[in-house]
Amino acid sequence: MSRVLKEDGTFGTHAQLTKFEGQYQAEPIIAAIARRFENVEVNPRVVPSYQNQTWLFVQARGLKPDEGRA
Repeated sequence: MSRVLKEDGTFGTHAQLTKFEGQYQAEPIIAAIARRFENVEVNPRVVPSYQNQTWLFVQARGLKPDEGRA
């Protein structure tokens, strides 16, 4: 991300709120994003075409400085 996203850029993705082995699948995804961005918003929405499952739509801003970034 640090190579392609502008300093004022926004990153967006989605994560399915499904539980596997006692942990929600989205938790490690959101944690990884939060390690790289200052502001992370998570918005849950029910998606009818996926058997009414709840999906998390993630939007992140403020890319944290990367030690390897030139």
